[in-house]
Amino acid sequence: MVIGFIGLGKMGGAMTLRLLKNSVGVAAYNRSSHAYPPLRRAGAVIASSARDVASRLKGRKIIWLMVPQGRPVTQLISLLVGQLRKGDIVIDGGNSNYLDSQRRAKALRRKGIYFLDIGTSGGVGGARDGWCFMAGGEKKAFKILEPLLKIMSRPKGGYLYCGASGAGHLVKTVHNGIEVGMMEAIGEGLAVLHRSPLRLNLEEIAEVWTKKSIIDSRLIAWARDALKNPGFKHIAPHIEGGTTGNWTVEEAKRHGVYVPAIKAALQERARSRQGKGDFAHKVVAALRQEFGGHSVKILNQKS
Repeated sequence: MVIGFIGLGKMGGAMTLRLLKNSVGVAAYNRSSHAYPPLRRAGAVIASSARDVASRLKGRKIIWLMVPQGRPVTQLISLLVGQLRKGDIVIDGGNSNYLDSQRRAKALRRKGIYFLDIGTSGGVGGARDGWCFMAGGEKKAFKILEPLLKIMSRPKGGYLYCGASGAGHLVKTVHNGIEVGMMEAIGEGLAVLHRSPLRLNLEEIAEVWTKKSIIDSRLIAWARDALKNPGFKHIAPHIEGGTTGNWTVEEAKRHGVYVPAIKAALQERARSRQGKGDFAHKVVAALRQEFGGHSVKILNQKS
């Protein structure tokens, strides 16, 4: 099998390498060429454009998009659609709004083209352990793609068909909303301990929490790793991100669901960007860097 892959950032590049290492051919394209050398060495066919990706695929064309939500997805689909036929499959593996995904699926369905919205979780560590996939769209298209999801996902059930178009991205949106709340709680708890006059060792505390405590989780493990990192002290209490978390709040409001914890966590992110951050915000920023490779602001020399 040969598929097209467009968007070779931290996760997209790693996903492409995983496919190649499992004997899946990939025609790959990225706006910048920095991602190409390891993929070329692994056997990827490097395309000159998004359209070139489609032109290099034979038979049923399967093209996976791993690009930022919104206009980039819309533009790519517009570029590709003229080279796709009935039965071909377009996958959006990024963090798109599920309402956009429903609209895109409907438009492509009129042309006989399948569209799958697949929420992807696991961060940059997925290159080692595999990712968690949440898929929405027509079941027939999902079944066609399932062998590839088995290759890229964590063993023993690392992917799920969630339902009709939009379901995958809605599940991933709420997943991210939960993530926002969990990270804020971890940051706040560690901030309380940081202020304690008892001179507590936060690295050791986070470590022991990973030993099957009730709050043991990958996030706690990443907090431990962040605290151990010598660069932690230089991270500014400034948190970016939150788009999908805000979508969670909007979806909750549409259905009359009260989500005060997620909403408060998002408000704290906004407060951090107003220069009012503290140790809790520093922890959350470091967590985002640990699991997703997200950039952080660095304190100036005097700090």
